[in-house]
Amino acid sequence: LLLDKIKRQDKSAERQAVELANTEYAISQRLKDLVNAEKSVSDQEAQLRYLIGMEGTTGLIPTYPPSGEEPLETTAQAVSLALEKQSTLKQLRLELKASALQERVARRKQLPELSISTSVGFRGIEDQFSDSVKQISDGKGRWWSAGLQLSLPFGNKLAKSDYKRSELRTRQLKNSLAAAEWKQRDSVESDMRALVSARVQRQVADKSVSLAELRLEQYRQ
Repeated sequence: LLLDKIKRQDKSAERQAVELANTEYAISQRLKDLVNAEKSVSDQEAQLRYLIGMEGTTGLIPTYPPSGEEPLETTAQAVSLALEKQSTLKQLRLELKASALQERVARRKQLPELSISTSVGFRGIEDQFSDSVKQISDGKGRWWSAGLQLSLPFGNKLAKSDYKRSELRTRQLKNSLAAAEWKQRDSVESDMRALVSARVQRQVADKSVSLAELRLEQYRQ
């Protein structure tokens, strides 16, 4: 309609061609902005459907607008909460704890082992059974013994191999946990920066809408 209106205007061919070119360019720019906006909305809807486990391509219409208030947590608080609650990190910590225990057990198996054994009892040494029972009941015939047993693991290659394997497993889990914590921390910090940026963009968009409504009202007047 706008192009038809320009074509009907009584202007020189050169001026009319320039206005038509400018108008067509402006329309193509607005069309490009519209396509980009629709693509952004579709991408965000697809991502949201993936996060909530929703199948299909049904359009999502938010019931409540996004909040423009500051988040309850600071970046440091959000990172600390994510490191504490993230299920993968919890699992890695449990595996690391179990591996560290296995490593300690394997290390102790390489050490010398000293065992102490003691025994105490009563015995009857009389010829008659009844006399022996009476002797025990009188507290006679008491005996005791004690002993030490020292075991030295010379050439225990199996124990050394188990310890090295447990030690390597513990080191690998520590590195995996550190890498996972770093990744989680980076993800949360990135999300917090994106939240700040999105909030500013929303404020700018709200002001742009207000300005456009004011211009529209002035144009109607």
